[in-house]
Amino acid sequence: MLTLKSICQVNPNQYEIEIDNLLQKKNPKYYNGLKNILLEYEDELIAKKILLEGTYQSYAGLLKQIAKQENPTFSISYDLRSALKQLGDGISTIMPSIESSLISNKYLNLNNSKDFVFNQMISEMVHNGMELDRSIFAKTCLEVYDEKDFELPMVKLKILRVIDPKLNLIVYSYAGGPNQN
Repeated sequence: MLTLKSICQVNPNQYEIEIDNLLQKKNPKYYNGLKNILLEYEDELIAKKILLEGTYQSYAGLLKQIAKQENPTFSISYDLRSALKQLGDGISTIMPSIESSLISNKYLNLNNSKDFVFNQMISEMVHNGMELDRSIFAKTCLEVYDEKDFELPMVKLKILRVIDPKLNLIVYSYAGGPNQN
């Protein structure tokens, strides 16, 4: 995993950027609603002093705490799952589409996609018989995603799903055929 970690830290996130742009263009209502939900959730984390502020460093500190234990010991009242359901179809409206297929074919690979690397790392752990828990997902998020990735709503949502103690650790990923280059 050290090899993947060093690759992750220098990998561009072109796939994530392109999917973010496509979602913003094809479904702006969902995209803007998602950004509002993320902000509301973040506001509660700050109000409850779970986060000091809405910066990547603050989130990384929380992920490090979670990485040390399987289940976070804080509680929140914000229902992320319900808020997302109220938004309706989001990324599923652009997956699969011709545009998303082209983006996947071009960028969903080890050199251009941190989501690909994240999924590869998780798959490798499962293949090796490792039992996954919230702390492992938190460690993997810290290894793969950085401050620039955190600015993308879909990446931030993935991180919030790991943080949220009420969710059942379902981490959603959308993938297409990787580029063979």
